[in-house]
Amino acid sequence: AAALLTTVFLIILYPAIDLAYQRYLPEYIEQQTIVISTLVSLLTVLVYNVIRKLLNVLFAKGINAREDELLRFSQDINNTLDSTQILKTFSSFIERNIICEAIYICTQNENGDFVTKVNTRLTMAEELLIKRDSPLVVWLEEQNTAIHFRDFSRTQHYRSMWDEEKQLYESLNIRLVLPVTEGGRLIAVTLFADADNHTICNAGDIVFLESAAAVMSIAIKNAMLYTSMQDEAHNDGLTGLYNRRYFMEIANQSFSKCVKGSFSVAILSLDDFRLFNELYGTHQGDRLLQDFSKMLLVVSGNQGIVGRYSGKEFILAFPFKDAKAVTDLIAS
Repeated sequence: AAALLTTVFLIILYPAIDLAYQRYLPEYIEQQTIVISTLVSLLTVLVYNVIRKLLNVLFAKGINAREDELLRFSQDINNTLDSTQILKTFSSFIERNIICEAIYICTQNENGDFVTKVNTRLTMAEELLIKRDSPLVVWLEEQNTAIHFRDFSRTQHYRSMWDEEKQLYESLNIRLVLPVTEGGRLIAVTLFADADNHTICNAGDIVFLESAAAVMSIAIKNAMLYTSMQDEAHNDGLTGLYNRRYFMEIANQSFSKCVKGSFSVAILSLDDFRLFNELYGTHQGDRLLQDFSKMLLVVSGNQGIVGRYSGKEFILAFPFKDAKAVTDLIAS
């Protein structure tokens, strides 16, 4: 750019420079070429340094702006331990900084498949599903880096995908895939869609997004730990039912709402459970407790509260149900 500007400058002003040189420096006419060449070189260096300084200032502003965005994002996302809110904050961050038509953030369900939790394309009613054994998931777990879908389509993993999968991503105009990992485990997949722009993110954008994904993975990990701690505090580790302490808290809250109605409590005990353990072993005993817990949950449905009262005892509370109705329900 500096050489081009200097050349244009020289072409425009050379006649005037030549005339001035011949008028004021006639005794050095033989050195005219060397003098003008030296001046042009110095001017080129000067222009080069001015342009470089301007570019550095602009580039530094861009870096500072993105660093400020990451700092703001980190503060926003660490203000909550709710996984859903974390995903929405991540989506808002992407929308502010990346120009694209739609964003799909998919997290794992109980089957290990990835399903949409946040979708910025309001016209899409169906849930996007990525199977846990999908070649795309396998590639992201192996590489742990973002990839343009155009580049992914050249890989062996893409060629091993079902035609239905390929058609799905093509119909959605997926252009970029960003993994979110925690401890080497893939916990979320972010898909960027745009019908017109086939390369929505350059290398700098991808580094920026991967930095945000790293921040998000820490927030998700904290949310998962918090949820796990809550589960441990509220639930029995073996059966998954409410533990005795938390059951009493929930039951007391329900009881206060039933001051003008019925409130029934039933305690069920498994007879000869110690003998069962001695005959079949504690492993089978644990399975019996788990199966029985599932039965109690089915019986109570949305009508009652179920907890583990002690080793072989279970407790159920039924707001607004009298003793006879509860007895009949359990007997059935």
